[in-house]
Amino acid sequence: MTTHYVQCELSRHRLVQMTWLPERFAREGDYVKLKEADGWQDGWRVMAAYPGVRLSHDVLMERSQDYKRTRAASDI
Repeated sequence: MTTHYVQCELSRHRLVQMTWLPERFAREGDYVKLKEADGWQDGWRVMAAYPGVRLSHDVLMERSQDYKRTRAASDI
């Protein structure tokens, strides 16, 4: 079974960030934990979920590497 991800807007205290969450966790108003370099950070609230675009895990991992090709193709 393939896991699909949905882009979500999260908030915690005064911080806001966008991230891709598995569909089962992408419910507005719910709280989630995010994995950070130093462990799990609790208390992120899903402010908005944008299910118009859902990506499989494989496609999401491929797209996360796109910046490498963009940088190589740029003239900077």
